[in-house]
Amino acid sequence: MFYLSLVLLFVATLIAWVGRRKESFLKYIQTLFNVSILLSFALGVWASYAQYHFWKGNDLSKLLLPPYQDNYFLFYAFTRIFAPYVISLLVAGILILALNKTNKRRGKILLEEQEIYLAAMSIFLVGHPGWILYFPSLMAIYLLWHIGNKLRGVNTRLPLYYLWTGVAILTIIYIQWGVETSPLWLLLKI
Repeated sequence: MFYLSLVLLFVATLIAWVGRRKESFLKYIQTLFNVSILLSFALGVWASYAQYHFWKGNDLSKLLLPPYQDNYFLFYAFTRIFAPYVISLLVAGILILALNKTNKRRGKILLEEQEIYLAAMSIFLVGHPGWILYFPSLMAIYLLWHIGNKLRGVNTRLPLYYLWTGVAILTIIYIQWGVETSPLWLLLKI
């Protein structure tokens, strides 16, 4: 899932850079968001299938499968394979609703429409508990950007437009090569 997430976020970043001012850009980002959901869950189905057959081939682990254990494999597959992305999809859905509502209330000046889907796709692909690390990282980088502009005397609005996917890519890399085996991370995982 690591490489799939990086590739999808990289494609979203390229689309964001190339198509920001184009009318059809929103359709492409929404489609890419839906494709990322479908690919993630298809990969989960494949991983569950492979895990089932791996367990079935071992004399000891086949005792964890039906008819010996009725629901253990389904529970295992859901909690270990699907739940991190179900949780991050729920967080992404909540984010879409909250950002849409806030943006409409402010007359659509806070965010561009496609930016909401860039944010949701970033949250989804970072996964759970990655989104817990993603939000503070995003805010820290955004704050440093503001401080840097204030120190240079630049006083313009700073959009999060290009930060959503970039920070998600950095977060995924950091998780994969730095945090994934830490005790706190293992506590946050399901």
